[in-house]
Amino acid sequence: MSRFKKCAKVAHAKLHSFFPQISLGQTQQLLAAALGHKTYASFSISDASAFDGQAAYAVLVQESAMLRALDFGIEMNRDHWDLLISEISEKQVVGDLEICQHLHNIYWRARYEFFDGQYQEIEALVRPHGTVEVFRRLLSEAPYIEPAYVDDGGVLPQDFYVTLHGEICVAIDSSRDVGWGVPVHAEFGFNRIGRRLLTQSELTSIRQVDSPRQCAPYDERDSDDGMTFD
Repeated sequence: MSRFKKCAKVAHAKLHSFFPQISLGQTQQLLAAALGHKTYASFSISDASAFDGQAAYAVLVQESAMLRALDFGIEMNRDHWDLLISEISEKQVVGDLEICQHLHNIYWRARYEFFDGQYQEIEALVRPHGTVEVFRRLLSEAPYIEPAYVDDGGVLPQDFYVTLHGEICVAIDSSRDVGWGVPVHAEFGFNRIGRRLLTQSELTSIRQVDSPRQCAPYDERDSDDGMTFD
């Protein structure tokens, strides 16, 4: 059974407890609508293989699903939808595909990659300042997403780029007391492979944007000033 059909089966079981008249086929139509399609047939022709395979993120539109439900005489609200998505997540039927309820989730994924991703480009940038990488942190929580885009529930732009203003703190050799904070701009890209399906993020560029500041990396990492992250 495909990943999409597993999702529909779990969603149908949850919706059936609220709407006994809903069919599995109608539930498939609701999920297809949330993925930017007017019909399940449209989804199955163009996006089904990507949903089951290459896609890393599916950006759903709950409003589209609720409007489609009205076509079936079903008054589904946000609470019903949230329970449906929670059930799909708890049953782990999507595997490594991440279900996103809002495009802003893409920014959070880039944020996570900046903190924890392993990239040779980052290592090469900080190597002149120290040999032990300690941690990364954001200097600004305001995301910059290119292109500037208001999601209308339709097809997403072909490419997204998220730029983060951050700092990479490194120790000098094995010293725990002396190091450098290197300010950087890091850009992560996402490619669309379906109407509302995206690939894994890629670090498309990272550059130093100012002179490093001297710091005590380990002390700053353990500080409680709200700026550092693991």
